[in-house]
Amino acid sequence: MKVQDDQDDVFNKMDTGLKEFWEVTGDLLQEHSSKAWENTSGIREKVKGAWDTTGDATKGALDKTGGFFKEKWDKTDGFFR
Repeated sequence: MKVQDDQDDVFNKMDTGLKEFWEVTGDLLQEHSSKAWENTSGIREKVKGAWDTTGDATKGALDKTGGFFKEKWDKTDGFFR
């Protein structure tokens, strides 16, 4: 049938066009992603170092704050008993 053949032809062209589009787009995306990853390696290392430092400082502050409040709570709790 002519209509079926035309539809098949359109779908085949769309399929081929989309495959070509995704191949080009995928290659470009991968290339740019790789370059961006390489270019940000120094920043990532700095962020990791800052995160580690901040995490240690935060843990220390929380430990001190927790100890302070526990001490105050123990005194207050003993007062009301």
